[in-house]
Amino acid sequence: MPSGCDDVTDLKRKDVETAAGDSLTRAAEEIVAPGGPGAPGLDKENTPRALNRVNAVGETLLHRACKKNQVETLLRVLPHPGTDVNVKDHAGWTPLHEACNHGSSACVRALLEHCPTLQLETQVDGVSPLHDALLNGHADIAQMLLRHAGSILLQQRDSGGRTALDLVSCPELQDQLRTCAEEGDAAQGSEVRDLPFLEACSCLLTCLLLSYTLERDVPFHEPPGPQLARALAAHSAPRVTERWAQPRSVRYAQDLETLLGVGRYLQGVAPAIRNCPGRHTRTLMRQLELLESEGRELLGDAPA
Repeated sequence: MPSGCDDVTDLKRKDVETAAGDSLTRAAEEIVAPGGPGAPGLDKENTPRALNRVNAVGETLLHRACKKNQVETLLRVLPHPGTDVNVKDHAGWTPLHEACNHGSSACVRALLEHCPTLQLETQVDGVSPLHDALLNGHADIAQMLLRHAGSILLQQRDSGGRTALDLVSCPELQDQLRTCAEEGDAAQGSEVRDLPFLEACSCLLTCLLLSYTLERDVPFHEPPGPQLARALAAHSAPRVTERWAQPRSVRYAQDLETLLGVGRYLQGVAPAIRNCPGRHTRTLMRQLELLESEGRELLGDAPA
């Protein structure tokens, strides 16, 4: 059943949600962080009962905790080695699905905050966690999901071809959900969520750039580099080289075109990546900035 405007009133409780969020964060720090104040660690005494028990329908302790909004239990399960936050029961439902279906806001918040591998796009018969939340009237949870993952969730369709917004009949609520999605999109570029992965990719790209530069050693600043740069600034490489017979000359033009386009690619790099403190990411950004500067110099050297 589509969510109506009555749900809007549920979204105007920021003070309460903030207080709840602060309490949840403190609880997580005490339960999850090893060695923190009051942290129990992962000893046997603090291991939840029925940790590895699966019931007749395939539900794990995570599923059951999310159905009952037992966030303390959830936070005690998450640190255990081998815990799969995306585990499915026999019907294919994940703990996040259960939390969204049953309105377990605290559990949804905990999963989003403490599980970087959490899958928000999993669907069962076309029903995603976002669909599940809206179908059951939990607009506050829908907001959390959209603020976390952005507008990509609004592109999902259920088995009937409906998007999440198609389930909402109230225009005001639709606008609020779109705003949350926009906030989520903006957040994607404002913080680095997986620094080790970014650092590994940056290291690989830097090595590839340096290896290519050393291997090719293309003297772009020597003729015909500057003149060709001006031609490529006005026309594409395929058009400039359409009558060229030498493959090496064509490749030279393609490489130069790529060099001139580095500045355009840099503009599309998220601020979080450009300002990332990681050593390999900083090195990659410096390398790209040097290439961009070289391209600008080439255009400046080219005769009018």
